[in-house]
Amino acid sequence: MKSLDQGELAALTAPLVALPAWGSELGSVGSMMTVEFGNRTVDGDGFVHGSWHLWIVMAAWRWETDDRVLAGSENDRAELKTALPALNGDTFQSVHVDAVSLEAVFEFTRSRLATLPIYSRNQTELSLESWMLWTPDGSVIVADPDQGIVLQEQAR
Repeated sequence: MKSLDQGELAALTAPLVALPAWGSELGSVGSMMTVEFGNRTVDGDGFVHGSWHLWIVMAAWRWETDDRVLAGSENDRAELKTALPALNGDTFQSVHVDAVSLEAVFEFTRSRLATLPIYSRNQTELSLESWMLWTPDGSVIVADPDQGIVLQEQAR
């Protein structure tokens, strides 16, 4: 694993800029959510993902515009399942991560998705990443509460 600073993160995500989101949906448990970008791919388990795949897992999150909150991670699940597909078509612009808190803001053309880790450190034998972004080459950019923003190479 390699630690990343904001400049390295921006360079790694530069090919993602201007790609529209698709497949935005609530996960099967809790407030996990996924957003897909780029070409459709099928993984070894038969799941369809984008060549870029964002998974928000151990984080509170809020999706908002400049003048209103569209959805929050603890809203009613039925409401979230209805709301999240509206993120589809919004194009990715950038991601900024605070180096200390690991709060992240994923900026889109019309909205932004903010995340806040719910754990300050990993627990014994339990990894608690707040989000992961798979890249087309199979590497994963991870927000890890113990190590910060790191790149895990060739995870697919």
